Amino acid sequence: MAFHGMERRQIDLTAYLIRFLRKIGLVWNVKLPSPELIARRHRKPAVQGQSFGD
Repeated sequence: MAFHGMERRQIDLTAYLIRFLRKIGLVWNVKLPSPELIARRHRKPAVQGQSFGD
């Protein structure tokens, strides 16, 4: 997906660059997150207490 910062307070400079390049026609076929996916990610709480590689 093109955008990593899913919330308003998250600055995603790469997304701004991709959006600009798409607008001027240098990139196409950009995959954007659907509103349903964004809403689902906001509802899902983060998993806590999970350790990796211990």
